[in-house]
Amino acid sequence: MSDFGSGLGYQFAKRPNNYRRTHFGPICHRPLGGLTTEPKRQPAIPLFQGEYPRTHRLDSWWILLVMLIVIVIIGLFWWIIANTNETRVNKSDYLLVCGDNFQHGKLVYPDTSVKTNLSYQSKSAYFPVKPDVNRWTMQQLEGLSTRHKEPVFYTQQVDNARLTKSQLHIVLRRQKTIIQDSRGLRRYSLTSARLVSRTAFIYGFFVVRVRLDKGLGLRPYISLLPFLNVAMNEVGSKYGPWAAGGEINWVETKGLDPYWLGRVHFGGPAPWNQQSPSFPDDRLTKLDWSQWHIFGLKWTPKYISWHLGTDIDEKGHLRGGRCLLRITVQEWYSLVLAKEPYSEKAVGPRYLPPAPFDQPFHLVLGLAGRDIAREAEMVVDWVKVYQRPGFHRQQGIKFS
Repeated sequence: MSDFGSGLGYQFAKRPNNYRRTHFGPICHRPLGGLTTEPKRQPAIPLFQGEYPRTHRLDSWWILLVMLIVIVIIGLFWWIIANTNETRVNKSDYLLVCGDNFQHGKLVYPDTSVKTNLSYQSKSAYFPVKPDVNRWTMQQLEGLSTRHKEPVFYTQQVDNARLTKSQLHIVLRRQKTIIQDSRGLRRYSLTSARLVSRTAFIYGFFVVRVRLDKGLGLRPYISLLPFLNVAMNEVGSKYGPWAAGGEINWVETKGLDPYWLGRVHFGGPAPWNQQSPSFPDDRLTKLDWSQWHIFGLKWTPKYISWHLGTDIDEKGHLRGGRCLLRITVQEWYSLVLAKEPYSEKAVGPRYLPPAPFDQPFHLVLGLAGRDIAREAEMVVDWVKVYQRPGFHRQQGIKFS
């Protein structure tokens, strides 16, 4: 112990004061002062005084997760747009283009002193209401001037066509009318109403909900006709007068016969007119007309079909009911009328199909008859017209 301790003491005791230990070696001799050839080491001065900020680094799996969430949100957004009825348009779906639920019409006041500051609902409870003139034209027409030659005078009176409880009532009344003009004296024993839509349609699905009275001599009808002038009842088109211009008998029934009749008229003017189907194939089915029924008509460039209980759902597809009759485009045509209507040369060249059912037609609602025993009416709850986007064509003023 004395040697070891004495050895250490000897080494530190013999070390000169101008020598110190460095990290370059165990012991190096370096003078503390004076000139030297080695550069003097300068202490490092930190640029940032204080605590260094923490860094937030996203790992690769976090980036993938964020991208996946963004993709899912974009996909969900486009799925909502594709399945929204307002933005979804499919050429095979039907869209409601016109319709009338008969909730609003034209009020008829007994005199001009009636207060008009009441609401429509309040006034319609006390005063009669006529069909909306912006949607329908009430023809003033003599029944003897039509092809049926019925003793009915069609008026514009509210007694023959009125709105009650959001329903259209067409009333056939026993009322005498006498007309005298340059053509002579004509007497009518009945009055009724005949409504023609202000809008003309070409193709689509037509649907109506209706009930009506049955009785001897009654003939309620809903049809589609082309008009050159609705106000003057000029039935016809570029193909000629009836039936060269065509006619679609949508809903019709006669007298006490419970059958629903449906047919199309085409060919040439009378007496060269044709119809399809002919009797008795135009008798579609027996019905209880005192009950409400939904009648549908599908009109396309290739065929015309009659449907019972069929309507259009919210997706634009035909729903329910059944098809009772279908007439294809090969079954109709149109003929040109020559100058001499009743000669052998009256029939000229033929218009090939789809003529004459390739032009706009107006909806016609009416109630006719002869020798009735009591007042009768036809009640229409609503009427709607659907069209596909590719055939979205109509003329005139929309009545919806």
